[in-house]
Amino acid sequence: MTHGRLVSGVLLAAGTSSRMGECKPLLPWGEVTLIEAVTAELLRVEFCELVVVLGREAERVAALLEQMDDARITIARNRDYARGVASSLQAGLAACSASSEAAAVLLGDQPTLGHELVERVIAAWLAGDREAARPVYAGRQGEVVPGHPVLLGRSLWPSVATLSGEQGARELFAADPSLLLELELEGLPPPDIDSHDDYLAALGDMIGAGDLKTGNLKKERRMG
Repeated sequence: MTHGRLVSGVLLAAGTSSRMGECKPLLPWGEVTLIEAVTAELLRVEFCELVVVLGREAERVAALLEQMDDARITIARNRDYARGVASSLQAGLAACSASSEAAAVLLGDQPTLGHELVERVIAAWLAGDREAARPVYAGRQGEVVPGHPVLLGRSLWPSVATLSGEQGARELFAADPSLLLELELEGLPPPDIDSHDDYLAALGDMIGAGDLKTGNLKKERRMG
């Protein structure tokens, strides 16, 4: 996808991993770790940069990202990550380039979210006239389920600074729905990996589908 606009990716990977009991970005995922697999997939998007926000075990995770040797990766450390997602979102936007026009906010625990979905949301935002965009899905009971990425035009970034705790961009949209373009998609949203059971289920799905994408990064390293 070539859109000629400067869009940053902001990958939130700074959570406490309290339900998992261990640092989620460092979990094995195929032949690599979860953070490597997610980052490698997002680098397929035409981002001007990919800002990865780290918290728990930041030094260990940063070392893995540095080995990927991609100049677009920027590491932002959130020392206040225990205060909630708002602090990580603020840290990610603060680390974005001054020339960036928008940021696509993504989660570090959604390894099945493909780059094609991110590109569709960016394309919808570019074609529309709203300040933000996100995909939405129909839930099992017919409810609307919001997903990621959440694309935030730069004009919204100052408003993010007013958030606190576990507040995210959806608070901005609840206050002013006219800000948001929603891209309706079929099926269920890519699952988060919050608990060990979630992790095992996601791994099982990956193995059952014959998904070898996470092995590509390891192969490229051996060839490099």
